Amino acid sequence: MQVTRQATQALKTTWRQRRTFRKGSAALRALDLLTDYPVLTASRLGHLLDITPPAAQTALAQLCQVGILTERTGHARNRIYAAEEVLTILNHPFGEEPALPDPPS
Repeated sequence: MQVTRQATQALKTTWRQRRTFRKGSAALRALDLLTDYPVLTASRLGHLLDITPPAAQTALAQLCQVGILTERTGHARNRIYAAEEVLTILNHPFGEEPALPDPPS
């Protein structure tokens, strides 16, 4: 469990290097939630961060733009977003080191 925690913390650091997020922005605040909620909807993000639906949509779009989140449904409504890198870390075989994404170049 300690290795997984270290891997998710390293991932957060990598994410912050992918884009300069405005201090206090919903997208920046969402980064801290994604390791606990790697699959979410705009509604869920809005509830977790106590922000408006448009602010949640903006945050999700920014996170998708830099590859932190991926939209998984392909629908125009009721979209589900996933932090694939977190899922990769969480789904590693027991006893093996979790796979970390390559650092940005």
